[in-house]
Amino acid sequence: MATERTPTPTWFPRKEPTLNKRFVTNLKRQFALWGSIAVLGAASGSFAASIVIINGDDPGVGYNDPRPVTPVGGNPGTTLGEQRIVAISYVAEIWGRALTSTNQTIEVLSGFLPQGCTGRLASANTWQFSRDFPNAPFRNTWYHAALANKIAGVDLDQARNDPAPEAFAIANFDLDEPNCVEGVSWYYGLDGKPPPGGQDFVRVMLHELGHGLGFATATDEITGEYFRGVPHVWDRFLFDNTLGRTWNDMTVAERKASAVNNEQLVWTGFTVTVDAQRTLTRQPQLDLFVSGASQLNGFVVSGIPNFGLPAGSRRASGLIAFTDDPRPPGDACTAFDTALARKVRGKVAIINRGDCNIVDKVLNAQNAGARGVVLIQPTPAFARPFFPFQFDDTPGIRIPAALISQQDGAKLRASAGNFTAISFIDVQRRAGTDLFGRVQLFTPTVVIGGSSVSHWNTSASPNLLMEPFAVGDESITLRPPTDLTLSLFKDIGW
Repeated sequence: MATERTPTPTWFPRKEPTLNKRFVTNLKRQFALWGSIAVLGAASGSFAASIVIINGDDPGVGYNDPRPVTPVGGNPGTTLGEQRIVAISYVAEIWGRALTSTNQTIEVLSGFLPQGCTGRLASANTWQFSRDFPNAPFRNTWYHAALANKIAGVDLDQARNDPAPEAFAIANFDLDEPNCVEGVSWYYGLDGKPPPGGQDFVRVMLHELGHGLGFATATDEITGEYFRGVPHVWDRFLFDNTLGRTWNDMTVAERKASAVNNEQLVWTGFTVTVDAQRTLTRQPQLDLFVSGASQLNGFVVSGIPNFGLPAGSRRASGLIAFTDDPRPPGDACTAFDTALARKVRGKVAIINRGDCNIVDKVLNAQNAGARGVVLIQPTPAFARPFFPFQFDDTPGIRIPAALISQQDGAKLRASAGNFTAISFIDVQRRAGTDLFGRVQLFTPTVVIGGSSVSHWNTSASPNLLMEPFAVGDESITLRPPTDLTLSLFKDIGW
């Protein structure tokens, strides 16, 4: 059995005169914060899983703050510290009732630290990772401490005679201080109704405790490097539609590229995929699928173009044909001549965007007999593939059309000598899923440390608790049909 503590963090301020020095020292020595929003907890009592919060604050600070406050949103606390304890206890209660019963207590070391008025709200993570413990479903695979204990059926720290909490959680001390950010402060109500500028402590901490209990990969999303050279259990469920492999089967360079492969990284876990069908809303989607090209095989983009076409009429497929002769009608701004029409007839016309209205380009390709149109962005500014067409009036277009990035257009062009076909498929897809119903992870084209990969994609609807940004309507039930957090936990072994 192997266990590794996470590396030393770098974000702690140099001076923390009011905080428990042992608490701060332990955190600095043991943890690396992953940089999303943070979570804490309080004792969950006699719930399915016993979650206990270890107060790391000094007297008069954080959970011990004696400043008087007025009860708010169902929170009866009359001091700032009391309200914080009530709120985190509520979070621990929700998580305790949600998780399957274990024989161990889940301890969360928690406190308030100054993180700046414009810094993160909070941070949370596992205290350590374990692998090759009794009953582990996968060998040579890291698991968060609380999950490892649950699977093993024993407290692995106690078994090693090295007691430690299972997770830590830090909230931003500065947010409640005068003159920090005007109109912005923690809201400690339990009703989910923060005022304008109020940061809902319960929702933030509910989200972050999810990370501490297992909702994140230990693999570095920026470099693609495994933690201590070993994959995390998450990596076995992270599947890249472009590469056609999971993260545990990729090279370091491939994982690094996959982390910014926008909307192409999905979760393959059975429970999440099934539960998404009754949790996420149906939305009309036009999927563009490329096949036969080694660089783009399986490349899928989606959107909702509106040319006023009836449902089902956008389905089309065909081999590709480029129309990029710099002379008219190669730009597709005028009617195609006989030679160009013969080239695109019965195929998908690949056209560079620019020089004229895209409606004219699509109409000219349609009149020449093209079965569909893919337009390539002229500049790299538009990094992700998307469908921008949102016209109120039907311009007489009867074929599907899509817009892709310059980068993907270059890949398509590089495969021109191969057998390359494009299919447009009109479907009612679940919001935030791929062509096969697998839920997408958050992978913007520029890595956001602590957010990329270890969150659901923001295209999910309704909004899910474990998306990277608090948007106000995410569920606190954690389970379908309103959320997918527990579905993912079941996939990884909870």
